[in-house]
Amino acid sequence: MNKYTFSFIVISQEDNMFLKKCIKSILKQNHSNFEIIIITDKKISDEIYLDNRIKKIVSFNNKPSYKRNIGLSNSKNDWIIFIDDDSYINHNYLTVLEYDLEKFKKDSLFLGFGGPGILPEDDNYFSKILDCFFSSFFGTSTKERYSIPQKNHFRINDWLSANLVLKREKLKDQKFDENYWPGEDTQLLSNLLSGQNYLIFNKNIFNYHYRRGELVKHIRQIFRYGNFRGHLIIINFNYKYIKFYLASLHILFLILSFILLLQDYSVGFIYPLFYTTICILYFFECVMINKKKILISLFSVPIFIFSHLIYNVGLLKGILFGRPKIKLGR
Repeated sequence: MNKYTFSFIVISQEDNMFLKKCIKSILKQNHSNFEIIIITDKKISDEIYLDNRIKKIVSFNNKPSYKRNIGLSNSKNDWIIFIDDDSYINHNYLTVLEYDLEKFKKDSLFLGFGGPGILPEDDNYFSKILDCFFSSFFGTSTKERYSIPQKNHFRINDWLSANLVLKREKLKDQKFDENYWPGEDTQLLSNLLSGQNYLIFNKNIFNYHYRRGELVKHIRQIFRYGNFRGHLIIINFNYKYIKFYLASLHILFLILSFILLLQDYSVGFIYPLFYTTICILYFFECVMINKKKILISLFSVPIFIFSHLIYNVGLLKGILFGRPKIKLGR
Protein backbone atom coordinates (compact mmCIF):
# COMPACT_ATOMS: atom_id res chain seq x y z
CA MET A 1 0.00 0.00 0.00
CA ASN A 2 1.30 3.46 -0.91
CA LYS A 3 2.06 5.72 2.05
CA TYR A 4 2.30 9.04 0.22
CA THR A 5 0.10 10.95 -2.21
CA PHE A 6 1.48 13.08 -5.03
CA SER A 7 0.27 15.90 -7.28
CA PHE A 8 2.12 16.45 -10.56
CA ILE A 9 1.89 20.02 -11.84
CA VAL A 10 2.65 20.34 -15.56
CA ILE A 11 2.38 23.64 -17.41
CA SER A 12 2.42 24.09 -21.18
CA GLN A 13 1.48 26.68 -23.75
CA GLU A 14 -0.47 24.12 -25.77
CA ASP A 15 -0.75 20.44 -26.55
CA ASN A 16 2.39 19.08 -28.21
CA MET A 17 4.41 15.89 -28.61
CA PHE A 18 6.53 16.66 -25.55
CA LEU A 19 3.48 17.09 -23.32
CA LYS A 20 1.96 13.83 -24.60
CA LYS A 21 5.14 11.91 -23.80
CA CYS A 22 5.34 13.53 -20.36
CA ILE A 23 1.75 12.62 -19.41
CA LYS A 24 2.03 9.09 -20.78
CA SER A 25 5.13 8.47 -18.64
CA ILE A 26 3.32 9.64 -15.51
CA LEU A 27 0.28 7.47 -16.21
CA LYS A 28 2.55 4.41 -16.41
CA GLN A 29 3.70 4.76 -12.78
CA ASN A 30 3.63 1.62 -10.65
CA HIS A 31 2.24 3.76 -7.85
CA SER A 32 -1.48 4.49 -7.55
CA ASN A 33 -1.88 7.58 -5.35
CA PHE A 34 -1.27 10.51 -7.68
CA GLU A 35 -3.03 13.16 -9.70
CA ILE A 36 -1.88 15.20 -12.69
CA ILE A 37 -2.79 18.87 -13.05
CA ILE A 38 -2.16 20.27 -16.53
CA ILE A 39 -2.42 24.04 -17.05
CA THR A 40 -2.35 25.22 -20.68
CA ASP A 41 -3.17 28.37 -22.67
CA LYS A 42 -5.50 26.41 -24.96
CA LYS A 43 -7.99 23.64 -24.35
CA ILE A 44 -6.70 20.09 -24.90
CA SER A 45 -8.97 17.15 -25.60
CA ASP A 46 -6.78 14.28 -26.81
CA GLU A 47 -7.85 10.84 -25.55
CA ILE A 48 -4.71 10.38 -23.44
CA TYR A 49 -5.86 13.27 -21.23
CA LEU A 50 -9.23 11.66 -20.40
CA ASP A 51 -7.87 9.62 -17.48
CA ASN A 52 -9.78 10.40 -14.28
CA ARG A 53 -6.49 11.20 -12.49
CA ILE A 54 -5.98 14.22 -14.77
CA LYS A 55 -7.28 17.74 -14.17
CA LYS A 56 -7.12 20.02 -17.22
CA ILE A 57 -7.17 23.76 -16.61
CA VAL A 58 -7.14 26.50 -19.25
CA SER A 59 -5.27 29.57 -18.02
CA PHE A 60 -6.20 33.12 -18.94
CA ASN A 61 -2.70 34.23 -18.00
CA ASN A 62 0.23 32.63 -19.80
CA LYS A 63 2.92 33.43 -17.22
CA PRO A 64 4.54 30.17 -15.99
CA SER A 65 4.51 31.39 -12.38
CA TYR A 66 0.78 32.14 -12.57
CA LYS A 67 0.08 28.70 -14.02
CA ARG A 68 2.07 26.97 -11.30
CA ASN A 69 0.15 28.92 -8.67
CA ILE A 70 -3.11 27.76 -10.28
CA GLY A 71 -1.81 24.20 -10.13
CA LEU A 72 -0.95 24.58 -6.45
CA SER A 73 -4.39 25.93 -5.57
CA ASN A 74 -6.04 22.99 -7.35
CA SER A 75 -3.81 20.29 -5.87
CA LYS A 76 -5.00 18.06 -3.04
CA ASN A 77 -2.14 15.68 -2.24
CA ASP A 78 0.69 15.79 0.31
CA TRP A 79 3.62 16.18 -2.06
CA ILE A 80 3.82 18.50 -5.08
CA ILE A 81 5.94 17.45 -8.07
CA PHE A 82 6.80 20.17 -10.58
CA ILE A 83 7.87 18.77 -13.94
CA ASP A 84 8.33 20.53 -17.28
CA ASP A 85 6.19 19.53 -20.23
CA ASP A 86 9.33 18.61 -22.20
CA SER A 87 10.36 16.03 -19.60
CA TYR A 88 9.34 12.44 -18.89
CA ILE A 89 10.00 9.92 -16.12
CA ASN A 90 10.60 6.21 -15.59
CA HIS A 91 7.71 3.99 -14.46
CA ASN A 92 9.21 3.62 -10.95
CA TYR A 93 9.80 7.34 -10.29
CA LEU A 94 7.17 7.54 -7.53
CA THR A 95 8.19 4.25 -5.96
CA VAL A 96 11.79 5.43 -5.68
CA LEU A 97 10.63 8.83 -4.41
CA GLU A 98 8.44 7.26 -1.74
CA TYR A 99 11.31 5.08 -0.54
CA ASP A 100 13.61 8.11 -0.14
CA LEU A 101 10.91 10.23 1.53
CA GLU A 102 10.79 7.62 4.30
CA LYS A 103 14.33 8.60 5.28
CA PHE A 104 13.19 12.16 6.09
CA LYS A 105 9.66 11.55 7.35
CA LYS A 106 10.42 12.53 10.97
CA ASP A 107 12.18 15.79 10.07
CA SER A 108 9.78 18.74 10.17
CA LEU A 109 12.36 21.03 8.54
CA PHE A 110 12.69 18.86 5.43
CA LEU A 111 11.25 20.78 2.49
CA GLY A 112 11.67 18.32 -0.37
CA PHE A 113 13.94 17.11 -3.17
CA GLY A 114 15.51 18.53 -6.30
CA GLY A 115 16.36 15.94 -8.95
CA PRO A 116 18.47 16.06 -12.14
CA GLY A 117 17.15 16.21 -15.69
CA ILE A 118 19.33 14.10 -17.96
CA LEU A 119 19.46 14.14 -21.75
CA PRO A 120 17.06 11.71 -23.51
CA GLU A 121 18.76 9.40 -26.00
CA ASP A 122 16.48 10.53 -28.83
CA ASP A 123 17.28 14.24 -28.46
CA ASN A 124 18.87 15.87 -31.51
CA TYR A 125 22.57 16.32 -32.29
CA PHE A 126 22.74 19.98 -31.27
CA SER A 127 21.13 19.11 -27.92
CA LYS A 128 23.89 16.56 -27.37
CA ILE A 129 26.44 19.30 -27.99
CA LEU A 130 24.60 21.53 -25.50
CA ASP A 131 24.58 18.72 -22.97
CA CYS A 132 28.38 18.87 -22.88
CA PHE A 133 28.04 22.47 -21.68
CA PHE A 134 25.27 21.86 -19.14
CA SER A 135 26.81 18.73 -17.62
CA SER A 136 30.28 20.28 -17.25
CA PHE A 137 31.85 21.62 -14.07
CA PHE A 138 33.29 24.46 -16.17
CA GLY A 139 30.08 25.08 -18.11
CA THR A 140 27.61 25.65 -15.27
CA SER A 141 27.81 26.13 -11.53
CA THR A 142 25.39 23.24 -10.85
CA LYS A 143 26.20 20.37 -13.23
CA GLU A 144 24.17 18.01 -11.02
CA ARG A 145 21.04 19.60 -12.45
CA TYR A 146 21.84 17.96 -15.79
CA SER A 147 23.78 14.82 -14.91
CA ILE A 148 23.89 12.15 -12.19
CA PRO A 149 26.86 12.65 -9.84
CA GLN A 150 28.37 10.08 -7.49
CA LYS A 151 27.35 11.82 -4.28
CA ASN A 152 23.75 12.07 -3.17
CA HIS A 153 21.44 13.54 -0.52
CA PHE A 154 23.30 16.82 0.03
CA ARG A 155 21.70 20.18 0.76
CA ILE A 156 21.01 22.65 -2.05
CA ASN A 157 19.96 26.33 -1.94
CA ASP A 158 18.23 26.53 -5.30
CA TRP A 159 16.67 24.27 -7.93
CA LEU A 160 14.75 24.36 -11.19
CA SER A 161 11.04 23.57 -11.25
CA ALA A 162 11.77 21.12 -14.09
CA ASN A 163 12.16 18.39 -11.44
CA LEU A 164 11.25 19.68 -8.01
CA VAL A 165 9.38 17.90 -5.20
CA LEU A 166 8.00 20.02 -2.33
CA LYS A 167 5.97 19.27 0.77
CA ARG A 168 2.53 20.80 0.27
CA GLU A 169 2.13 22.01 3.85
CA LYS A 170 5.29 24.12 3.43
CA LEU A 171 3.61 25.97 0.55
CA LYS A 172 0.50 27.11 2.45
CA ASP A 173 1.64 30.72 2.72
CA GLN A 174 3.94 30.77 -0.31
CA LYS A 175 3.51 31.05 -4.05
CA PHE A 176 5.54 31.79 -7.15
CA ASP A 177 6.24 35.46 -7.83
CA GLU A 178 4.38 36.23 -11.06
CA ASN A 179 6.81 39.00 -11.95
CA TYR A 180 9.56 36.50 -12.67
CA TRP A 181 10.40 34.13 -15.51
CA PRO A 182 12.90 32.67 -15.41
CA GLY A 183 13.77 32.79 -11.72
CA GLU A 184 10.34 32.20 -10.21
CA ASP A 185 11.56 28.91 -8.72
CA THR A 186 14.68 30.58 -7.25
CA GLN A 187 12.52 33.30 -5.72
CA LEU A 188 10.09 30.78 -4.16
CA LEU A 189 12.86 28.62 -2.72
CA SER A 190 14.67 31.67 -1.38
CA ASN A 191 11.56 32.44 0.66
CA LEU A 192 11.02 28.83 1.75
CA LEU A 193 14.65 28.41 2.81
CA SER A 194 14.89 31.73 4.65
CA GLY A 195 14.24 29.91 7.94
CA GLN A 196 15.63 26.54 8.97
CA ASN A 197 13.95 24.54 6.20
CA TYR A 198 16.28 22.68 3.87
CA LEU A 199 16.12 21.15 0.40
CA ILE A 200 17.96 17.96 -0.58
CA PHE A 201 19.46 16.92 -3.90
CA ASN A 202 18.28 13.42 -4.85
CA LYS A 203 19.89 11.77 -7.87
CA ASN A 204 17.50 8.79 -7.60
CA ILE A 205 14.52 10.79 -8.87
CA PHE A 206 16.03 11.90 -12.17
CA ASN A 207 13.88 12.61 -15.20
CA TYR A 208 14.65 12.90 -18.92
CA HIS A 209 14.63 16.52 -20.03
CA TYR A 210 14.93 17.67 -23.65
CA ARG A 211 17.37 20.53 -24.21
CA ARG A 212 16.79 23.64 -26.32
CA GLY A 213 17.51 22.02 -29.68
CA GLU A 214 18.41 25.16 -31.62
CA LEU A 215 21.15 27.76 -31.20
CA VAL A 216 18.78 30.76 -31.07
CA LYS A 217 16.66 29.13 -28.37
CA HIS A 218 19.77 28.27 -26.38
CA ILE A 219 21.05 31.86 -26.61
CA ARG A 220 17.69 33.19 -25.46
CA GLN A 221 17.63 30.78 -22.51
CA ILE A 222 21.19 31.56 -21.38
CA PHE A 223 20.64 35.31 -21.71
CA ARG A 224 17.47 35.09 -19.57
CA TYR A 225 19.29 33.13 -16.88
CA GLY A 226 22.07 35.71 -16.76
CA ASN A 227 19.58 38.58 -16.80
CA PHE A 228 17.73 37.22 -13.76
CA ARG A 229 20.92 36.35 -11.86
CA GLY A 230 22.21 39.91 -12.36
CA HIS A 231 18.95 41.27 -10.98
CA LEU A 232 19.20 38.85 -8.04
CA ILE A 233 22.66 40.18 -7.17
CA ILE A 234 21.18 43.68 -6.76
CA ILE A 235 18.01 42.84 -4.82
CA ASN A 236 19.35 40.04 -2.63
CA PHE A 237 23.11 40.25 -2.06
CA ASN A 238 23.78 36.96 -0.30
CA TYR A 239 26.83 34.72 0.20
CA LYS A 240 24.75 31.79 -1.13
CA TYR A 241 24.94 33.36 -4.59
CA ILE A 242 28.71 33.89 -4.60
CA LYS A 243 29.00 31.86 -7.81
CA PHE A 244 26.85 34.44 -9.62
CA TYR A 245 29.08 37.29 -8.45
CA LEU A 246 32.22 35.49 -9.61
CA ALA A 247 30.62 34.69 -12.99
CA SER A 248 30.06 38.40 -13.61
CA LEU A 249 33.84 38.98 -13.54
CA HIS A 250 34.43 37.02 -16.75
CA ILE A 251 33.37 39.68 -19.23
CA LEU A 252 34.97 42.41 -17.09
CA PHE A 253 38.31 40.59 -17.21
CA LEU A 254 37.97 40.19 -20.98
CA ILE A 255 37.28 43.90 -21.44
CA LEU A 256 40.18 44.82 -19.15
CA SER A 257 42.49 42.44 -21.05
CA PHE A 258 41.51 44.07 -24.35
CA ILE A 259 42.24 47.54 -22.97
CA LEU A 260 45.63 46.44 -21.65
CA LEU A 261 46.49 44.81 -24.98
CA LEU A 262 45.76 48.08 -26.79
CA GLN A 263 48.30 49.73 -24.51
CA ASP A 264 50.81 46.96 -25.31
CA TYR A 265 50.94 45.58 -21.81
CA SER A 266 51.95 41.91 -21.69
CA VAL A 267 49.76 41.50 -18.62
CA GLY A 268 46.79 41.75 -21.00
CA PHE A 269 47.50 38.19 -22.15
CA ILE A 270 47.15 36.67 -18.68
CA TYR A 271 43.38 36.26 -18.54
CA PRO A 272 42.95 35.14 -22.21
CA LEU A 273 45.63 32.47 -21.60
CA PHE A 274 43.91 31.43 -18.38
CA TYR A 275 40.54 31.13 -20.16
CA THR A 276 42.13 29.20 -23.04
CA THR A 277 43.39 26.71 -20.45
CA ILE A 278 39.85 26.45 -19.05
CA CYS A 279 38.54 25.68 -22.55
CA ILE A 280 41.11 22.91 -22.99
CA LEU A 281 40.23 21.43 -19.59
CA TYR A 282 36.55 21.67 -20.51
CA PHE A 283 37.14 19.64 -23.69
CA PHE A 284 38.99 16.90 -21.84
CA GLU A 285 36.32 16.85 -19.12
CA CYS A 286 33.65 16.27 -21.78
CA VAL A 287 35.61 13.39 -23.31
CA MET A 288 37.26 11.74 -20.31
CA ILE A 289 34.86 12.36 -17.41
CA ASN A 290 31.47 12.89 -19.01
CA LYS A 291 32.17 10.26 -21.72
CA LYS A 292 31.05 12.41 -24.65
CA LYS A 293 32.14 11.65 -28.19
CA ILE A 294 35.23 13.54 -29.38
CA LEU A 295 33.45 15.32 -32.25
CA ILE A 296 30.53 16.40 -30.04
CA SER A 297 32.99 17.61 -27.40
CA LEU A 298 34.98 19.54 -30.02
CA PHE A 299 31.85 21.23 -31.43
CA SER A 300 30.79 22.13 -27.89
CA VAL A 301 33.89 24.27 -27.26
CA PRO A 302 32.69 27.32 -29.29
CA ILE A 303 29.24 26.86 -27.69
CA PHE A 304 30.99 26.89 -24.30
CA ILE A 305 32.77 30.18 -25.10
CA PHE A 306 29.75 31.84 -26.69
CA SER A 307 27.41 30.75 -23.86
CA HIS A 308 29.68 32.33 -21.25
CA LEU A 309 29.69 35.61 -23.19
CA ILE A 310 25.89 35.66 -23.67
CA TYR A 311 25.31 34.77 -20.00
CA ASN A 312 27.60 37.61 -18.90
CA VAL A 313 25.89 40.14 -21.18
CA GLY A 314 22.58 39.14 -19.59
CA LEU A 315 24.16 39.29 -16.13
CA LEU A 316 25.42 42.84 -16.64
CA LYS A 317 22.08 43.91 -18.07
CA GLY A 318 20.35 42.59 -14.95
CA ILE A 319 22.81 44.39 -12.68
CA LEU A 320 22.60 47.72 -14.55
CA PHE A 321 18.96 47.84 -15.62
CA GLY A 322 17.10 45.81 -13.02
CA ARG A 323 14.28 43.29 -13.36
CA PRO A 324 14.18 41.47 -16.70
CA LYS A 325 11.00 41.53 -18.71
CA ILE A 326 9.02 38.31 -19.10
CA LYS A 327 9.22 36.93 -22.63
CA LEU A 328 7.57 33.58 -23.10
CA GLY A 329 8.39 30.77 -25.46
CA ARG A 330 10.55 27.67 -25.48
